[in-house]
Amino acid sequence: MSLIRADEQIGTALLLDEVKRKANRTGKLRATAGRVSRGATEVMVKITGFGKGNGHVKAHLDYNTRNGKIELENERGDVFSGKEEVKEMFEGWGQGFGDGKRRNNQRDTLHMILSMPEGTDPEAVKNAARAFAKDTFSKNHEYVFALHTDEPHPHVHLTVKMMGFDSKRLNPRKADLRNWREEFALAMRDQGVDAEATPRPSRGIVKKPESQVIRHIERGDKTHQPRPSRVKALKELEVIEEIKAEINGSLPVDRIWDVKIKKQQTLIRGAWLGAANELKETPDPADPTLPDEIKRFVAAMPKIDTERHEIKARLIERFSIPREETKITQGADQAAKAQTEAKPESNEPKSKLKSQDWER
Repeated sequence: MSLIRADEQIGTALLLDEVKRKANRTGKLRATAGRVSRGATEVMVKITGFGKGNGHVKAHLDYNTRNGKIELENERGDVFSGKEEVKEMFEGWGQGFGDGKRRNNQRDTLHMILSMPEGTDPEAVKNAARAFAKDTFSKNHEYVFALHTDEPHPHVHLTVKMMGFDSKRLNPRKADLRNWREEFALAMRDQGVDAEATPRPSRGIVKKPESQVIRHIERGDKTHQPRPSRVKALKELEVIEEIKAEINGSLPVDRIWDVKIKKQQTLIRGAWLGAANELKETPDPADPTLPDEIKRFVAAMPKIDTERHEIKARLIERFSIPREETKITQGADQAAKAQTEAKPESNEPKSKLKSQDWER
């Protein structure tokens, strides 16, 4: 019974619902636990937006192919290279995106990124993306994809037609994103890459990844100079006011979401250790060292600090704020206020602002 209880604990640590746990109760959960605890590479699957209308979708594909410099491949394995081939392909592929039967704000294409960390073989990423797209979409949807290697992390841009052959439209939910991550991780493992797709909280990570919009603002591009993020500046101002209040005698305030995060992490980390204890009592013949690996994995988890906690610690360290003084915060206060007067993020291109990162 200990192996069954271990699987139940692992399911809790991985934030699986009851259906998922039952579907995986054949040793798969222990295999996942082994990969996660030994530091398997985590895949990234992100929905970056949707194409609306002929011009929008065409501009998106031009970007993905760098105006024909990067190959585009479709669900049949046809490859299009060069600006003219891509243009000719789109003339047929994009039919219906601009006709008069469209609803207002209709989504014509789904835009996704499938990405792996730096050092992963780009061809393995492309092959895995091809297999993932075929298994996930080819029965009912047309799609095209392109591999990008211009950044340290190789990634594939996948564009899927929302309307299926059965006249039903895609309507992706968070559960779909999790399933898609798991399927892409499986495709990467088929390419010989030790990959997994687990929620961040299951790995002890409570801070969300930085927004693509904020990265775009701080990095700049051909039309915008790099500049400080107004959102970050406002967050710093909020924390500065909190620090000032504490210096003046107010007790630290626990935010509701901070309490929820701590409660969830206590449950997750306890479940991992519970699984390790069960496996210590009844070892899995296929992986006898797993309990020790899980314990090392939990011990190495980061502190349960949210973004607000990190900002607070960074500001205190930067300005060496003693509890009995308030004047030292003035420099940070003024700097943050100056940044909030910068141009608002809402002036960024709409396609950037509406990006959705549903990675768990």
